[in-house]
Amino acid sequence: MRHQVKRGIPARSEQPPPVDPAASWFETPWHCVTIGYGSHQMSLLVETDDEEEARMDAQEICAGFDGPATVLFVTKVVLQ
Repeated sequence: MRHQVKRGIPARSEQPPPVDPAASWFETPWHCVTIGYGSHQMSLLVETDDEEEARMDAQEICAGFDGPATVLFVTKVVLQ
């Protein structure tokens, strides 16, 4: 049995410059806000890197509910 060698132009890989993932993971403009409403909870993503601004946005949302809604948690998140 004869072996054939295929010759061609190797595929060129355009790779972006290396990035230090540890440095950029925590520089994210997102917070996850958890709101409690009665016996229910919901989480929302807020596009801001400021925790206090995320909390204020969530409090505005809580004011729109018919009954008492409260902000339970505000956590910085990393989206991948």
